[in-house]
Amino acid sequence: MVRSRHAQGYFRVYVRGVNKKDKRLLEHRFVYEQYHKCCLLSWVQVHHINHDRLDNRIENLVAVSRRGHPSLHRKDMTNRKCAICNRISITYYRGSQVWYKYQSNGFLCKVCYDRTHSQSKR
Repeated sequence: MVRSRHAQGYFRVYVRGVNKKDKRLLEHRFVYEQYHKCCLLSWVQVHHINHDRLDNRIENLVAVSRRGHPSLHRKDMTNRKCAICNRISITYYRGSQVWYKYQSNGFLCKVCYDRTHSQSKR
């Protein structure tokens, strides 16, 4: 089995398939299928629990639907406050709150972000 790096950062493996054809598979899907002795459907995605695409240990992998997978990557923003005005933002974009990264580990609401960037452009 030959291992290479996929363009999106995943490992890809080359497995000898049926009729002596080589088949390229994403390693995390291959590991999951081999361990659980199953064949994943196209709409099933394998999520890395620790969000490290190179960590393909079976205890780090879980199968999820394509529709439910993005919710595992959303960060909890319920306790975020603006670093300048100290308010919780109520600005929404496509159903989620809008926060802008500020300095090392702070966040700005849209109002304060617009205010600080309009001042820096002068």
